[in-house]
Amino acid sequence: MKTLLFYLFIFFPYPCLQAQSTDLPPPSANLQTLPTGSYVIAMDNTNQLNNSGIFNYKSYGLIVTLLNNSVKVKWVITAGKAKDGTDLTVNATKIKPDEGTAASYSFKAGPFVIFATDTAGVAGIIDGFNNNISNANDKIKVYRTNASATVDIRYDLTGFVPKAAILTDGGNQAIHTTYMSACNVPAANYQTANGGDLLTKCYTFASEPHNSNTGQVVDDAISAIKRFVEFGGNFLAQCEAVQTYENNTLGRFQTTT
Repeated sequence: MKTLLFYLFIFFPYPCLQAQSTDLPPPSANLQTLPTGSYVIAMDNTNQLNNSGIFNYKSYGLIVTLLNNSVKVKWVITAGKAKDGTDLTVNATKIKPDEGTAASYSFKAGPFVIFATDTAGVAGIIDGFNNNISNANDKIKVYRTNASATVDIRYDLTGFVPKAAILTDGGNQAIHTTYMSACNVPAANYQTANGGDLLTKCYTFASEPHNSNTGQVVDDAISAIKRFVEFGGNFLAQCEAVQTYENNTLGRFQTTT
């Protein structure tokens, strides 16, 4: 679950040093018609399995690669759905990495879609990404719709390019850079940095995998991260970093005491 949250956070848009995001719960539905011939990148355990029979993390790397190539990607998340609820049910055909047969597919866990009018040249990008995956069972599955469907677009990622900072303040940055490598996120989309860099280098996301340190260096990092979050940035603390950052009086990201 920690790993999945890490991957999801990198896709939340963040306009550099702009107003705080207004995307607070409960979100409003944003219904749009997904036309026939659109692409669906599955993000669930049923339709995007790897060779180990679990969700294929490399799907996130494909999304970042598409965004790097100015592909208009949209994120489908149905407002008000129950846990494990379906986001999209449509007749579709698997087209990548190989051709399948038409069937009714139920996609959940927030599938990404590319509208039919925006698919020109996308198949080649997907093939290029899959060609760099040596294990055939780890290649990303992409589906093409055979009918139109109503979808709830939570985020339109058009023009958004993720830029992640893996923080070094705790000295455990290798944990999260390993995650990035595991899902084939292009190296240009993430780098190691310290908390103080967040206010000057316009990152969209920052994470601290583990930090149990104390002292002025950590206090300075927490202060910078707090400002980053208040400006609308996305931050994920994991493991000991949760207590180190939250319990510090300069933190208090979730609580008052």
